Amino acid sequence: MNAKAQLIGMGDSRFADPTGLSPRNRASAADLVRMVKAAYEYPEIRYDSVSTDLIVPVGHQIVRLPETPTT
Repeated sequence: MNAKAQLIGMGDSRFADPTGLSPRNRASAADLVRMVKAAYEYPEIRYDSVSTDLIVPVGHQIVRLPETPTT
């Protein structure tokens, strides 16, 4: 992940794991913008990012994540 981050110009970022959950992950705001722009180039990521509901296979089940109503 660190190699890919460097490839897309994320010079101020370091990742301890690929999940994004480790408190040791570090990224500047500018680098996060670069990551979002790079991710947007993948049709699957773009689609999932803007969909109002999503069907996700989880093990042997299918989970539907519906649009949450705004109040």
